[in-house]
Order: sequence, then structure tokens, then C-alpha cells
Amino acid sequence: MRKFKKLLAGIVGMTVLATSGVFAGVTASSEQVLLGYRGDLDWNSTLNNDDYEILSSYLLGKTTLGEEFTLNADLTGDNKVDAFDAALLRRCLKGDCEWKGIYGEVPTEPPTEETTEPTAEVPTEPPTEVTTQPQTDPPETTAVTTTTVTTTQEEPDNFIDAPIAKVNSSLFSQGDSNLVIFCIELPDCQYSNELSVSEIEQIAFGAADESSANYPFESMSAFFSRSSKGAMNLSGKVFTYTAKNSISAYNEDKVALAEECFEAFKDSEDFSRFDGNGDGRIDATLFTVPESASDDYWWPCSGGFGDQQYTVDGVTVGNIITGNVAPADKMNFNSSYLHEMGHCMGLPDYYLYYSTDFDSMHGTAGTELMDADAYSDFCSFSKLMLGWYKESQISVYDSSKGAQTFTLKNAQTDGGNCVIVPYGNLDDNYFSEYFIIEYSTIDGNNSGIYNRGWGEIESGIRIHHIKADFQEDYWYPHLKYQNGSEATNNDDAGIRLIRLVNDNGGPFRTGDVINSSTSGFGWYDSSENESIDPGVTISVGALENGEYTITITP
Repeated sequence: MRKFKKLLAGIVGMTVLATSGVFAGVTASSEQVLLGYRGDLDWNSTLNNDDYEILSSYLLGKTTLGEEFTLNADLTGDNKVDAFDAALLRRCLKGDCEWKGIYGEVPTEPPTEETTEPTAEVPTEPPTEVTTQPQTDPPETTAVTTTTVTTTQEEPDNFIDAPIAKVNSSLFSQGDSNLVIFCIELPDCQYSNELSVSEIEQIAFGAADESSANYPFESMSAFFSRSSKGAMNLSGKVFTYTAKNSISAYNEDKVALAEECFEAFKDSEDFSRFDGNGDGRIDATLFTVPESASDDYWWPCSGGFGDQQYTVDGVTVGNIITGNVAPADKMNFNSSYLHEMGHCMGLPDYYLYYSTDFDSMHGTAGTELMDADAYSDFCSFSKLMLGWYKESQISVYDSSKGAQTFTLKNAQTDGGNCVIVPYGNLDDNYFSEYFIIEYSTIDGNNSGIYNRGWGEIESGIRIHHIKADFQEDYWYPHLKYQNGSEATNNDDAGIRLIRLVNDNGGPFRTGDVINSSTSGFGWYDSSENESIDPGVTISVGALENGEYTITITP
């Protein structure tokens, strides 16, 4: 099993620069008129942030788009509505590309306002000004009369907004996200088992396959889809490249290698299409070199890109990953770089930097992808930060209501939920102190570590003590207390972002009672010890039909 340790890489810092590019309008025949514009999702004859919010809401599964919106939303014209359309819309809003017109014949019998179901991919009434030639500039004063259509159906069970987005990392944890992979050989450093591009793309982006010998690490895309309950859709492309210089030339200058790779392919690939969330940055890029590269320089790590001025195809380079795990080592390749992609989304390491024992959380309940044993699923706190819970899947204990009983479903399924016990007021973005409770199992993304004997893991209730503070007054925004207290600089004591209640033990099961006498079940005091009585008792009830009940009493 590959354990993680921290190496500081000179790949930090990034800026967001404006994109550029021009997209020509569609040529119309003499029988056709301009009916609207691609990207104008509210049919008001202009593009603005309201249109982007409608499209983003659809891509996150929060709303649906009716037939009357489909053509407008397909900005790229590839008969799909996806993150590439959102990226193009963002560029149009910045004024960096031309609006595409939608042309068609004027309906002979326009629908009336009583129409309940639009029957065409055009506004329910045509624009009042009819144009027989395409316009290259958006109209300034033309009024378009349309029937108001709402995208709101019944109350959806939405995924929460991802709190981790506040960190402003380039890889978005919700919707369509992209990973560019450069598999690099060097004159003096080559792969012992070289794979084809299609083979590597299958390893990284292949479909879910429970029968795979590598399950649950059969692909990065499949792992993320399961862990996120479908909230995140990872795709990407693989490039193979032979570097110009020997490995030593890049050991301490990974930016030079990165820019060399992008320059080699920029004429044949539009890298702007890998900016899935339209923030002007490539979502994430992995530069992986052969396993013979020195661990001192190429142990897997990630961070911001070091050249703030460099752009390719009008976008900057977002978070990058470098490492020496070969694609042929399939499970290690995926698990190692899934951990690093957690950083690209804004999560810190949970393991300890300055301790002989790197594990932050121990015992058969202590596995977590961002800790040192990266062969397991994300825990409830990580999923909360990444926005991988729906609103109905988060319950908050309210002491004013007395005893409350909650049902916890299998965390490794789409129905997995959590219960939060706050210390005082709970911040709307969950940046505060609380306990978070889940029913973790050996299923799904946790099955790899269990089935292969890489470490012990057991099913049951586990509780994490969270102290999530967001720090902006540093050289980059981040969650505080990443690997030990910044006040005590002591990994074995003091405040941490995440701790496991009953650390070095197992999960809780039916009949167990958790109270102030339980190790780690206490709020932090002014000396940074977990000594303040939470004032609640948690009793674990029966496991029935694959679900646990817990009762919390004041």
C-alpha cells in the first residue's frame, strides 16, 4: 500500500485570466429568421448571469430543462448539454466570443399563453423584428415577446452547494469536471510497462465495473461517481509525451515540464474545453512520470501552478498533480491520484506531517482517502465539504427538542446520510465545530481495503470531531488546523480539522453509548484539549434492514 507523506512542491500560485476566441453565427437561408440566441435560457434576447445560473442549476441536477430550452442550452452545437456549454457561455458573458443565433421559420400559428406544453425549440412568439440575414452582434433594443416558462418543477431534493468551493481550487466537485493527463517519458527515465493512450483512458475514465479485479479503483471516474452519489462527473483525455531533457532537468522545475507538454499539443488540442466550470482555468492536470523517478522529487503531490502568466488556448493552468506512479500499476495509480485530486478540489491532507506515525485516524474505523491509508472512501466530513449530500441527507440535532432518534443509511450507497451535533450555532457553510455521524460499511468504495487485506476496516457507526475554520489571511485560502494545531504546532495534541472519536478503536454498534467519558467526545477548550462536555449522550440502536438508529439525548 502506498502511504502518503508531504513534500513541498514549487507549483503554487495561480491567476484567472480572460479567455479569448470567436465563434461565428449560423448562416440562415432566405426563408429563415433570427429567433433567438444560444445561451439565452430565459428568452429575454440577452445573455447574462441569470442564463448561466439556469444552466449551472441544470448541470448540477437541481432543475430540469424543457424542450424549449434544449437548443438554447447547447451552445457548442454537439447535441449535448454539458460543462463545455457552460464554459462557452461564460466566455460569451465575458465578451470573448460571439453569440450564436438560432434561426428557423416563423410559426404560422404561434402558441398562445394558455399553451401548457411548448411544442417547438423556439420562443412561443417570434421576435417583433424579423431579420432575413444573420446578425453578428446582439440586438441592443429589440424587444422579444415570449410566454413565460418556468424551469421549476416539483420541489427537488438538491445537492447542497459545496462549502469547499470557498477555497477556490480549480477542480469543481459538482457537475462535469475534467482531468488532463500527461504520461511522460524522458530520455533517461522510461516506463517498464508502457500502455497505450486508450488503455490509460480506460483506467482513468472507464465505466463502473464491480466485476473488475481493480474494483473499487477500476477507474477514477467510477470511484468519484459512487462517492459523490452522482454529483460529480469526471472525464478527461490522456496525452503521451517524451520530454526533451533528462529527468534531473525537471526535478526542481516541474513548471518547465508542464509548459513543455502543453506547448507540444496546443496546436492539435483546444485545452480551453477542459475548463468545465468556466472559471478561466483548466480544472486539473496530472503529470505522471515513470516509477524509476526519484521519490525525493516525484512522490505524488499537488498544488497550484507556479507560472501565473502562462496561458494555453486562452485559459490558465489550474491545480496540477505530479507523481511517479505508473498507469500500469492500476490500483495504486488511481488511489494515489484520487487522493491528490481531493487536494485539487480543496481538501487538505488529514494525516500528520511531523510525526513518526503519519496516520491521523487509527483503528478499524479510521480509514479515509485523505488520510495516510488512501485505499478507502471519503468520510462524511469530506463528502459534506464537497457537496456530495442532498439536503434531505443532512440532519442536525436540536437540543431544544429533547431526545431525538435518527436513522443512518449505508454511507457507501447513494442513500448514505449523516447527522450533525453542533457546538452552539452551526455555520451555514459548516465552518464551525461539530460532531458528524455516519454509518460506514465495507461496501462500495471501502471494499478494496477490506477485500485485499491491506488493512482492517469494520462496518458500524463512526463519529468525527470537526473544527472547520476557514482562513483567508494567509498566502492561499484554506481550512485551518490541517495537520495539527497552528497554535501549539504539535500533531499529537491541540486542535485538528478532523479527529476520530474513540481513535484507535473500532466503530460503534448496537448497545454502545457515547458520552463525555468516551475518548475524543468533547469540545475543544482554551488549551485545545477535548475536555468540554458536549452535554449529550448518543445511544446506538438496532441495525435493521441495513439501517442503524441512533438516539441523541441532552
